[in-house]
Amino acid sequence: MRQQRGGQVLVIVALCLVVVVGFFGLVIDFGRIYILEQALSKSVDAASLAGAQGLPTVATAKTYATNCYNAQIAGGSVTTSSPGTAPCNGINTGNADTTHYSIDGNCVAVTTPHSDAVTIAKGYSSSKVIKVRAYASFQYMIGSLFGFGSKKIYATSVSLQKGGTPLAVHSLTKANTRRALMLKSGAAVNVSGSVQVNSTHPTRALYKRGNMTASGTVKVRGGVSGGGTVTPTPETGQPQIADPFASLAAPAVPGASYAGFTLNSGTRTMNPGRYTSRVRVNGGILTMNPGIYYFNNVDFRVTGGIVNGAGVFLFFAGNSSDIVLSGGVRNLSPPTGGTYNGVLIYKRRTDTGGVVTISGGTGSFAGAIYSANRAIRITAPVFTISSTQIVGLTITLGGALTIQGADIAGGGGGGGSQSARLIE
Repeated sequence: MRQQRGGQVLVIVALCLVVVVGFFGLVIDFGRIYILEQALSKSVDAASLAGAQGLPTVATAKTYATNCYNAQIAGGSVTTSSPGTAPCNGINTGNADTTHYSIDGNCVAVTTPHSDAVTIAKGYSSSKVIKVRAYASFQYMIGSLFGFGSKKIYATSVSLQKGGTPLAVHSLTKANTRRALMLKSGAAVNVSGSVQVNSTHPTRALYKRGNMTASGTVKVRGGVSGGGTVTPTPETGQPQIADPFASLAAPAVPGASYAGFTLNSGTRTMNPGRYTSRVRVNGGILTMNPGIYYFNNVDFRVTGGIVNGAGVFLFFAGNSSDIVLSGGVRNLSPPTGGTYNGVLIYKRRTDTGGVVTISGGTGSFAGAIYSANRAIRITAPVFTISSTQIVGLTITLGGALTIQGADIAGGGGGGGSQSARLIE
């Protein structure tokens, strides 16, 4: 009888130990859940604030948000997912404005435009609001002994883009490149908008022989030097900003094909299409009809005369394809709708040769200038570019240059000195 009672005591003690161990095990699991929730919360807060910097352009905002989320994860990568595919299986917001991403095993759902009871009550425009929700799968350890399997942990953040100045000048090079943004001697550059330099060079990412004034911020990843002045004072050690036109595809080769020509006098009309040899304007009057002009490894050069073109998109493909505007009167403006809305000049991303040069001439000039893999040089003595974003691998500015920045809808512009705040 005594042995039986002793056995019962041991069983009770064992059961008590199991309960105690199980209790503290669950406490540990719940603590792990709390830590994961806090980490997710910090990640989505940062991501939604970053995404708001790209608004009101949806593609840019989602790129900024996912890049920021990914940057917080060592070795992470961003791929588009869907509610029916891991890790987003079973997650469905039913919202056409939501895009799902897989980022290092987490499902990240980004929604913009976004509205809910809070934003509607406060009168916020849905185009200025972005929501980021991240889901992570939590696996119980001790809890698994008691029948607990896994559960979805999530965190949500909503941010508002409060306006500000557009990104008007953006040097994309990330490497240790000297003079990624160069102000030539005697430059008097006036920028309505913000300036970004991605180069990591410690002293000459931005090199200023001349002067520049910007209405927004001047942010440099590396360092600044030179005898000129920049106002406001450049902020160094800043994070890079992604290419705002990265999602803008090159156009298809047009079906219509034309030989090039040289215009020295008289008048001529030029039609959209593919040009297979150089076009040069030394004099006379050239009228460019609206549409896509595809310069296939050939130059477009204007040294004199008058060139008029409204609603034109100039695309340069090939390592020997330059646009050189060194004289004459050019009245050029971009399309006002469609894929290339607001974009005037686009140098193909894959090209390792060819440049964009504006070194003289006058006239009315508007639209974005984009050359992600080649230099942009704008050094005309007196020149104004309106409604523009100048985005190039490296950029040289000179002369009495006025740059009037704008967020270009066609290219996914954004990323200037916009301010943003968390609202949920």
